[in-house]
Amino acid sequence: MRESDWSSDVCSSDLFPSHDIAFFLFLRSGTGTGTIKYMRRWQLCAKTSQSCLPQLLCLQARYGGAMGATRTEETLGQKQRRFAKAVAGLITEALELGYDVSLGDAYRDPRVHGEFGEKVGYGAARSCHKLRLAIDLNLFRNGELMEDTSAHKQLGEWWEKQGADHVWGGRFRDGNHYSVAHNGAK
Repeated sequence: MRESDWSSDVCSSDLFPSHDIAFFLFLRSGTGTGTIKYMRRWQLCAKTSQSCLPQLLCLQARYGGAMGATRTEETLGQKQRRFAKAVAGLITEALELGYDVSLGDAYRDPRVHGEFGEKVGYGAARSCHKLRLAIDLNLFRNGELMEDTSAHKQLGEWWEKQGADHVWGGRFRDGNHYSVAHNGAK
């Protein structure tokens, strides 16, 4: 079967043992390049005499990522779309940690905040918000806004583990800021 024959209905969890998916996601969440994790997954499949291509294609489609490819080839548009998918995971993780969330700043329009590299109003001149690669996420517990950076620590550290270019603003006194770095901008 060709890769193009796989549709979203093939990604049913009943097709693949849950331990395989969990193992793959564990590898994907660690540090290192996608290529190394991809090869480790294939080594596991070789030991168990399974073909994992359908699982890998399904997981790549479902969770994104550049399995086996480097991100240096990624365009700004591709990075923006990857970031948008990652934000869904960020919100889900926040909810699983027991927080309620609301959205703060995401895109900062250049008509209001200046072009990238230009400081107008609040925010940095080289803000990833201007590139559609950042969001400020407000966390609430028992109806109270958690304004302290420390409230974001667990979520921020989770975010940083999602990819080498994932940046948590708690590292630079902006605790509710979550972004994907681009050409040195955070």
